[in-house]
Amino acid sequence: MDPNEVDKPEDVAAGTVIGAKNAAVRKLNHELGIPPHQLPLEKFKFLTRLHYWAADTITHGKERYVRVLVLNR
Repeated sequence: MDPNEVDKPEDVAAGTVIGAKNAAVRKLNHELGIPPHQLPLEKFKFLTRLHYWAADTITHGKERYVRVLVLNR
């Protein structure tokens, strides 16, 4: 995890989430080949954060916080 992709709780509460936006730009380039210069950070809008937890077995599980962003072109 890149340090510029980590948000503080107060960033999430304020809706600024610059770290999540940086991660989104990186993953859109990696997964879809969209160059970062086509994805200005100020065009991303933070909608919400979801807590995901799936119990695969009794002793193991998967837990994540997912940020939902929309790209406003």
